Amino acid sequence: SISKKLQKSLNFKVITTGNIVDSDNNKTSVNYVKVDTTYIGTIPFINQTAFVADFEANPILKCLEIDGIIGSNLMRFCNWEIDYQNKQITLINIANPIIKSNSEIVPFKTDRQYNILVDLKIGEATVKNMKVDYGSNQIISFPKNIFNTLKEKEEIKEVYIETGKKRSGIVGKAINLNREITVLDSLKFQNLKFSNVQAHTGSSALIGKDVLSRMVITINWKDLTLIMQPADSVQIDNRTFGFTLGYSDDNKVHVQSVIESSTASKKGVKLGMQVLKLDSLNFVEKHTFCDFVDFANQQRNDVNLELLDDSGNIKEVYFKKEELSKK
Repeated sequence: SISKKLQKSLNFKVITTGNIVDSDNNKTSVNYVKVDTTYIGTIPFINQTAFVADFEANPILKCLEIDGIIGSNLMRFCNWEIDYQNKQITLINIANPIIKSNSEIVPFKTDRQYNILVDLKIGEATVKNMKVDYGSNQIISFPKNIFNTLKEKEEIKEVYIETGKKRSGIVGKAINLNREITVLDSLKFQNLKFSNVQAHTGSSALIGKDVLSRMVITINWKDLTLIMQPADSVQIDNRTFGFTLGYSDDNKVHVQSVIESSTASKKGVKLGMQVLKLDSLNFVEKHTFCDFVDFANQQRNDVNLELLDDSGNIKEVYFKKEELSKK
């Protein structure tokens, strides 16, 4: 997909119109255009179709100032090696990529949109057709029925509830959030095992970048396999402050969601509270939501919050990241 700004500048030929449904299940109509040549590095992709999206509708995407998204429809034309640790993507045109001794070869299937679908082992249970989604900032997401089945099989034990709103889709419309969160200790791709992996309920079954970034993955479209090699130095950190912030229609920063039994919940952080300050950020006088987006990408172990409660009183809170616990 490309941004409306880019389409206005380059004026690609509109070939049709249609509807898309974003990750929050919000629907919108879009134009599809023909892009004659797209270069990634020096590699040309010829005569690709893209839909034109309003990337400013979602406050986070607006802050990131992106002009497009590369999807599997384009990626399928060559093999890709994606290495998060070294921040490097390699496009490969050889038929048989090099397979290192500690790698695992995982077969995948595709659907009509060329999404990459793999089977995932959770303890003794197998979850089929999980979508490999490099565009997702999530960890592991299961639809409610799969999550409940894993609970019945006792592969999921402790569960925490996150309530509030979320606004992660490209359409940008906020939706109500009421999801269950757990931590998995027996997640496997074939014989490649991971522990301490956070998962939650969601609208679809997908594997997000938090898991994918723990490996160097080669996508081999010729053989429909993923070559997964564990990354050398990955720090797994499931600690959380227990809250998220969002940007509202009144141009203010508010508490968007809170996880029960989290540090934030125990400290009295509640949904809808206006955030006046967050550490060095002052949202009343000079800082914006985009400053928070930059702040959120930094690794921090503690924060100071200054909040406005329902009675108009200012509440100051200091807390550290902690593992989720019922205690």
